[in-house]
Amino acid sequence: MPTDSVFTGSIIVNRPIMEVFDYARDPNKIYEWHPFHSKLEEVERGENILSFEITYSRLISPLTPTFRVDLTEMVLGRRLVYRCLKGGVVFTIDFEPSSRGTVIYSSMSLWSWQAVLLEFTVPLSRPFFNDWIAQSLANFKRNAEGKDSKNDAFVFYSYRREAMYTGGRIYDALLQEFGEGFVFRDIDSISGGSQWQMRIEEALKKCKIVIAHIDDDWEGVIKDKINEVDVLREELNTTLLYKDKIFIPVFTSHQQNFVMGNRLAKIHETLNDISSDVNSEAAKINHIKEALKNTQGLLLRRDPDFRQDCQKLLETVWAIRRETSADPTLRPRSRPDAAEGRAGRPMRVDPSRRVTRPPRPRSPGDASSARRRPSP
Repeated sequence: MPTDSVFTGSIIVNRPIMEVFDYARDPNKIYEWHPFHSKLEEVERGENILSFEITYSRLISPLTPTFRVDLTEMVLGRRLVYRCLKGGVVFTIDFEPSSRGTVIYSSMSLWSWQAVLLEFTVPLSRPFFNDWIAQSLANFKRNAEGKDSKNDAFVFYSYRREAMYTGGRIYDALLQEFGEGFVFRDIDSISGGSQWQMRIEEALKKCKIVIAHIDDDWEGVIKDKINEVDVLREELNTTLLYKDKIFIPVFTSHQQNFVMGNRLAKIHETLNDISSDVNSEAAKINHIKEALKNTQGLLLRRDPDFRQDCQKLLETVWAIRRETSADPTLRPRSRPDAAEGRAGRPMRVDPSRRVTRPPRPRSPGDASSARRRPSP
């Protein structure tokens, strides 16, 4: 087992958390921010497997040592853990979303006999390794922020402004979990002077998930505006034209005796009434009717159950994010119990697990040093 984290650092990167996470876990990008190495080659990549060999320059040694590094744990969007068995080091990177972008915490632990051997030299080596971590984080921040932001939201959030209180709580939960840039909501994602219709169409084309918040009088407003311009209706109609989008209806209610079956029956009854009205533009809701009929929705109950139900929504989004990734290291295996790394060591890949992180950095862009991470 490794020792406590003896070398640590942290920094704030002004980029969305998933963009930062994807950049950090790409071994082909390590050369851009990891100091002192002269060569890096990927050895193995597959389902839940990622290994590479890194050769260090003569700046840190008279020789040019080469080490194999294995990714032993990955919490999607939250944590990466690398282990170098030969060097006796475990390197952990934790990610946390914030209003300013992404907070990164990194730590280095010593492994097995190397930990015992170097325990006596830690006070002497601490300045070097803390400076190493600080330099790595500074390079990472500079390169990550210098790249063109993808700025493509993974989730499109559809809501009625009349239901802003509950709808806002859902959006806040998504924002807290995934950070800025991951979720598109018109009032937050469209800047002044932009053509809002064009921005909404672009976001719908690029997103993968569309979450539609359906409150108590959702279908009633659709009926009242059936012969008017209704942005929400047009959003959903546009969404449902794309077969590759995942549509997630999310139901909320302020009624004390709420029954999901009765609620769905009322929605279908109202939409059928609209279809039977020859004076209305009934074709505008045909796609919506079919989608609600054939798609499993999620119910977010009132407090005190709201937070628990909202967690199910977040876990669903994490699962879709992982399943739709083109990177095989993120794909779940058909037999989870067979997910093993090199030499029988399991690599844990958990998209929903929470991780414990050390305190935030004192100021943006300032890497902290000489901080010992508390034991869990």
